[in-house]
Amino acid sequence: MNKRVNFYSVIIGTELLNGRRKDAHFSFLNEELLKRGWEHKASFVIEDDKELMLKIFNLIKSDENSVMFCFGGIGATPDDFTRQIAAQAFTNGKMEFHEEAKKRIENRFKEDAYPHRVNMAYMPINAKLLKNVVNDVAGFYLEDRFFFTPGFPSMSQSMVLEALDKYY
Repeated sequence: MNKRVNFYSVIIGTELLNGRRKDAHFSFLNEELLKRGWEHKASFVIEDDKELMLKIFNLIKSDENSVMFCFGGIGATPDDFTRQIAAQAFTNGKMEFHEEAKKRIENRFKEDAYPHRVNMAYMPINAKLLKNVVNDVAGFYLEDRFFFTPGFPSMSQSMVLEALDKYY
């Protein structure tokens, strides 16, 4: 390994903390990192709290060697703040509709893409897409090192592999 990399995971979901769901993200990511000779620097399991999310993202961003995998909060429900908070932390709050992501959502959901689902294509500026093998609603990444995936392991795991295979 020629460069030191500090891997972080941020797992967002009040339902994990209150016991309604069990986390599968940490063990999957950890196993994949270990297979490649990498280790976690830290992992955070946090509730859907905008202020806490921003503090965690800023903490991770302050490490110049950081790579982050974030799970959850990029859907179309009212408590899905991850895209907005990612923009605050990583792109000075600047967001835009990602045209390719929007097209995929429209193709998948037709008229049901509106009025809410299409908002999943509203991302931090300069976001690149991660392929969703389940329903084609993309995850995204910034600066080739901050990766944002859905909270559903069936969707996020292939995105993690895509990112790790491409960059690590």
